[in-house]
Amino acid sequence: GIEVFPNPVHDRLNVRMNSTKKDGLSLTLFDLSGKVVRQSSGPFEAGQSLEMELGSSVAPGKYLLYLQSGSDRWFKSVVVE
Repeated sequence: GIEVFPNPVHDRLNVRMNSTKKDGLSLTLFDLSGKVVRQSSGPFEAGQSLEMELGSSVAPGKYLLYLQSGSDRWFKSVVVE
């Protein structure tokens, strides 16, 4: 499974995945209108966390986080405070 924390988030979002695959992981943060707000990707191994820096330019509100690793895909709801 996938763990996204902290949620709600202020400036830095972490993603942890329990997988034995060594695929890369890409993260895309969308606002509710479908606009891409942030993207991040990198190599990923089970038990590691991948960070997405949000900074002050991401306005408070609800967002959708799209995660992709190989053929696996997930959507997670994220609240930015």
